[in-house]
Amino acid sequence: MIVNIALLADIHGNYEALKAVIEDAKKNNVTEYWLLGDILMPGPGSENIFTLLDQLPVTVKIRGNWDDCLLAALDGKLSLNSTDEIYLLRLAQYLENKLPPQRIKAIREMPLNVQKTINGLKITISHHLPTKNWGRELMATNSTKAFDDLFLTNDVDIAVFGHIHQQLLRYSSHHQLVINPGSIGQPYYPRKELRNDLRAQYAILTIDEQGYSDILFRKVRYNKEQELLSAATEHLPFLELYQELLNTGVNKDKDRPYLQKIIDDYHYKEEVAKWLSGRHSQLKEKNG
Repeated sequence: MIVNIALLADIHGNYEALKAVIEDAKKNNVTEYWLLGDILMPGPGSENIFTLLDQLPVTVKIRGNWDDCLLAALDGKLSLNSTDEIYLLRLAQYLENKLPPQRIKAIREMPLNVQKTINGLKITISHHLPTKNWGRELMATNSTKAFDDLFLTNDVDIAVFGHIHQQLLRYSSHHQLVINPGSIGQPYYPRKELRNDLRAQYAILTIDEQGYSDILFRKVRYNKEQELLSAATEHLPFLELYQELLNTGVNKDKDRPYLQKIIDDYHYKEEVAKWLSGRHSQLKEKNG
């Protein structure tokens, strides 16, 4: 039996990019889909993304670090003491009004790691490391030893992960295969000269009767103008940040002075404080 698996990672709320990738995957005879985490934020996509995914045979769903950030914001675990957390809180506030409770519940239930065996090959699937979905341990130029930590045991043959937003094929110290399909919503190129290509990225892993057959790295054009129009029409918070990200490939979400200016200009801190106060009152009422 031949299995063609579409590896989908780091959508980050980019509905138009996901839609184009799915259309491409169907043309390439994909038989199942693995979702490697970071489904939402900072793009405007919300329920429309889940509706697209509901139509597919998604057999693996992994929880990413941005998925955890959304949950932390909704659970009251973030504060107003930093620009980073105000940024996440405002995006979570935006999404809370667009997502039904069952979607949040489904995100909570996604594991950090899944192990699969297909035609005799043992595969480990995670967003980053098997027990940790955030960090920089697996950046593309890191040492081979760093990638050994993807494998909890030596009998695992292939590791699939997301998080770094770069397409990658390499091996562990024990010659185990390591695959990253890149990012659907936010392709990342540290080298400036490569940033002209910001097409959506994913990969197709093929396993046949003899084992690992092929890995096809795909780049797909999508309607960026429609994505940005949707972001503006739906009043996406930190719209300037998202526009710059899609147009230049540069993410300024760690540029604190820039974030602070946007927060001040749009009074996001006050808006989020009011939202948090309302949620706290609702929770208090609910618990009696």
